[in-house]
Amino acid sequence: MIFDFNNLFFISMFVIPGVISMKTYDYHIANDRTKYSATHLILEAIMFSIINMSLLLPIILVIINTNNYISNNNLNSFIARHPILFSVNYVVLFAICPFVWTNLFVFARKKFFKTSPYKMAWDHYFSQEPVSFVLVHLNDDSMIGGVFADKSKVNDYPNSNDIYIEEQWEVDDNGKFIKKLDLTDGVYIKSNEYKYLEFFEYTE
Repeated sequence: MIFDFNNLFFISMFVIPGVISMKTYDYHIANDRTKYSATHLILEAIMFSIINMSLLLPIILVIINTNNYISNNNLNSFIARHPILFSVNYVVLFAICPFVWTNLFVFARKKFFKTSPYKMAWDHYFSQEPVSFVLVHLNDDSMIGGVFADKSKVNDYPNSNDIYIEEQWEVDDNGKFIKKLDLTDGVYIKSNEYKYLEFFEYTE
């Protein structure tokens, strides 16, 4: 049989780690991969998988040499004899490690590089999970004020910049915050309904 389990295993080594890395990166930093072709995405997954294997090469070589995965072409027999050991090795090397590398990369990029990894200033600001007063300037020149905090939500790239503000406040004609509206459960505003937002330091 030309396409046996050995072939499937080695192909997965060059695909699965990359897919995990891409999904982990996209979880932290919004990315629109729909504009890329399938060929581009496959090549990107392979590239990330190769990086993962390069980082783990010493460990992989030790495991291969110890268990003779390749030299005796006995991967199937090894799995039959040590299914748990094989499963642990596979999950750690090709699932957990790519997840860890990518999280470390995202953390380092945010922490030590001056350029933001985010495509939009919108995403950069809200990724910091701010708690602030927000003043929304609507298209009809009226204003809506509120508190953006833990329960508030925004869309990220590449979606439209809709915003949900968890507390709505009364504001005067000058944009001064007066008081929290009674029974407010927040307000949802679509991106095409406002001109711009202003943020102010939140104080009790």
